[in-house]
This record gives sequence, C-alpha cells and structure tokens, in this order.
Amino acid sequence: SNPAAAVAAPEPPELPEPAPQPRGELPAPVADALVAPRPGVPVGELFPRGWFGFGIQCNCSVSTPSPFEPPVWRFNEPPEIFSVEDGSPADRAGLRRGDELLEIDGVPLTSEEGGRAFGAIEAGETVRFRYRRGSATETVTMTAQRRPDVPEAPEQVEAAEDLMRRLAEVREQQEALTAELRERQERQQQLARQQLRDLIEQLEAQGERQREAQVDIQRLLLETLTRQREAPPLPDDRVRFTGTLGDVEIVVRGSSNVITMIDEDDELIIVTGDARIHLKRVREQ
Repeated sequence: SNPAAAVAAPEPPELPEPAPQPRGELPAPVADALVAPRPGVPVGELFPRGWFGFGIQCNCSVSTPSPFEPPVWRFNEPPEIFSVEDGSPADRAGLRRGDELLEIDGVPLTSEEGGRAFGAIEAGETVRFRYRRGSATETVTMTAQRRPDVPEAPEQVEAAEDLMRRLAEVREQQEALTAELRERQERQQQLARQQLRDLIEQLEAQGERQREAQVDIQRLLLETLTRQREAPPLPDDRVRFTGTLGDVEIVVRGSSNVITMIDEDDELIIVTGDARIHLKRVREQ
C-alpha cells in the first residue's frame, strides 16, 4: 500500500441536539421507559438525586423502596443518552446524544450494584462513567449538582435529615435489643442444658447407690444363710425325765435320742447317743 495515499478516517457525524426540554419535565422516551411512580412520589424523585444534565432512553425499570431511600434502577441493557443540557456537568464533560453509558465507578450499569449506585448519586458526589461512542469507549469524570428543578427547602431538608437520624437511632436500638435478647436466650439455653446434665448425673448417681445397696443386701443375706448352715445345732433343752432318787431330785434334758429308764433295783439308767449313765442308791449296811 502507498502510505501517501492513506487518508484519515472520517469523523462520525454528530447527531443533532434535541430541542431544549423545560426543566422539571422528562423527555418522552425516558418517561416511556420508566415504571409508573407510586402515588404521592413526584416523577422527578425517580431520577438520581444528583444532577448531571443528561436525559436517557433505556430498556429499564426503577423502583423506590421508600420516600427516604434512593431509587433502584434496573437496566436490561446499557442506557443511551438522549439529551444533554447546555452548561450542565454532562455538557462540560463532553457527553453527547447517542453515547451509551456502560459503567459507573467501574461497576456495570446493567448489574444490580450498578443500578443501585446510579440511583444513589448525591449532589456534590464525583463519579466516573465509562461510555461507548461508536466503536470506541471512553471514561469521563463528573461531579453531580443539585437538580435545578428542585427548589431549596432548608427546613424540609433539615427535618428529613433529623428523621433519618432518628430512624438510624431506632434501628441501632432494635439491633442492640435483638443482640441482647439473643444473648439472654443463649444463656438460658446453656443454663437449661447444664441443669439437665446435673439432673442426669444425680439420677445416675442415685441409681449407682441403689445398685450398691442391693448388692450389699444380697451379700448380707448370703452371709447370713451361710452362717446359719455352718452354725452347730442348738442343744435340745426339752425335759426328758424328772424324778427323785432318795432325797435327790433329778431332771434330764436333752435331744430326742436321750433315753431314760428306771431299773427295778432302784437304779436309774440314762442312755444318750454316746453315753450310758447309771445312778444307783447306795444301801446302808
């Protein structure tokens, strides 16, 4: 190729700027892209609180969790700049109609985090937008301003800030109370578990003592029975014979094998299992 014949690529033609929009009103494509606002919430509050001076058209939706929270945007595809107001931060940064906004502070606008960040921009906040123009991508930094269509209302702002502070205090108190209740519940559960363990130990100890007592009783009973079997028989104290021999009184006691008998010659014979006793009166000479 001949370098001398090379020519610079033509600049893409600039899109015509739309007619200026009255402040406080949304361009029709933007309004059509928005979900219907809740009753009592001005349409202007659905846009970021900080103002850059550009309008967008997008396949998106926006929701407001509460009047005290920033709106949440959900972009199904990168939003396209529809208009740029003269002298606005977007105008000074060089943004033009047709630019596609890709990222905010490095986060894709099509992500949930990016949509939340886009809706939470405050006046005075500096953010970095990455955008695409044709086939090229660029990054621009802008500082949001207060929306010119929102009148100054110091008293309302102060009241809102005071309300937010009170809500934050209530939330902190609720969190502290929840933590305290959770701690109390944990202590009560620990105490209940300890009491249950103590009760189980007491029952086990009582059962062990009862088993030991039963063993002692059985041992004592066995020893008693053993002693009874091993003990010698008690002597039989039953009276087997009573009588007199002369002036002597005789009483014979003993077991059943004691045999007593009297001889005709006044001789008393006592027969036991292992003895034979003769008692005889001595005759006088």
